[in-house]
Amino acid sequence: MQTIYVALLAAAGLLLWVSVRRLAKPDLSETALLAFIFGIPILGLAASGGLAEFSGGGFAAKFRDISLTPVHRISRPIDNTLIVTPPKASELAGTKIEANFGICRPLIVLRVGDKSEKIQDSFVSYLAVVINTSISCGNFIGVVILDNDGHYLGSFSKDFFHEAGAIWAISIENRSAEEIAQFMLSRTVFAAALAYPDVRMKTGEGQNVSVREDISIAKAYERMRDKKFPFAAIINEDGRVTGVVTMEDVRNALLSTLIVMPTR
Repeated sequence: MQTIYVALLAAAGLLLWVSVRRLAKPDLSETALLAFIFGIPILGLAASGGLAEFSGGGFAAKFRDISLTPVHRISRPIDNTLIVTPPKASELAGTKIEANFGICRPLIVLRVGDKSEKIQDSFVSYLAVVINTSISCGNFIGVVILDNDGHYLGSFSKDFFHEAGAIWAISIENRSAEEIAQFMLSRTVFAAALAYPDVRMKTGEGQNVSVREDISIAKAYERMRDKKFPFAAIINEDGRVTGVVTMEDVRNALLSTLIVMPTR
């Protein structure tokens, strides 16, 4: 996210520079213009902890080394958790609506009961449609599995669900959600993982990739790199998931560790 902020600041600064140059008096130096354009944004970043140092005059700014920053500072919050065993009618209905209207989700979080129960066939069918739509949208990262108390059990990455397109291999117009689920369960691995997420996690089909929320961004990157997994669940001291962080999030943060501005 910080890389995005820097890019936006640079674009805004460029536009402001052009405007001020046209309106400025001839004796207004470029140094003064630089201070005027970039001074307020840099002071704002410094106040928020985004900068470690900067100097006046013709001034230079240096971002702090955020590789030591706790990873929870760049984490993505978990907005919605689906309780799938035992199923709740309201959540089943909500997932059906998402499937029918082509809603895209970046992340799906499933919460399973204490017993290793099979997820209802219709739920599996609707989830498969939502996952397939989300993959097509291009912003889907995967599925996180939690136990009944919200503790982390493991994750399935987006790549695991590439078979989701198999749902379109049959005509679904006159078939029930249960019939579609049975078709997928007989032909795909991912459908079985959706039907028995906690059980299939134990077979090694998923991955247990988590990091404590107080570890550094750099350590989180190393964890995902070593596991060759695109995202990690962020857990608190009680083992409950508070968010997720992706490789892309970490790379963007690490790339924005330093900005040096011209001095005069």
